[in-house]
Amino acid sequence: QCDLTIHNPDKDICGMGKFGGAIYLDGKVYFCHTHFGKGEPLGDIFEDEPLQKIIKRGKKYWCELSEDCKKCPYEVVCAGACPVYRVNGKSPICEFYKSNIPKIYSL
Repeated sequence: QCDLTIHNPDKDICGMGKFGGAIYLDGKVYFCHTHFGKGEPLGDIFEDEPLQKIIKRGKKYWCELSEDCKKCPYEVVCAGACPVYRVNGKSPICEFYKSNIPKIYSL
């Protein structure tokens, strides 16, 4: 979920791979819950590494925002959507956001 704090907006939609991760029942640490059962985990909680360091291994999953997104007036609302599902640095439902966010603002 995106943090819509007015005084300190964050352009990232989530903290996965930065300061958040997902731990499965067996102690394996994944980038996020969408990766459970898919591919290799980042590590596990039984390593000698601090959990924060294991989580930061997930930074490789972050896809940079497109130039369009960086210029968009709604960037801090949509934040480019979930980094796992971005296509060429954009939310797959970008046009939906652009047409509906102004309607929500007008309410």
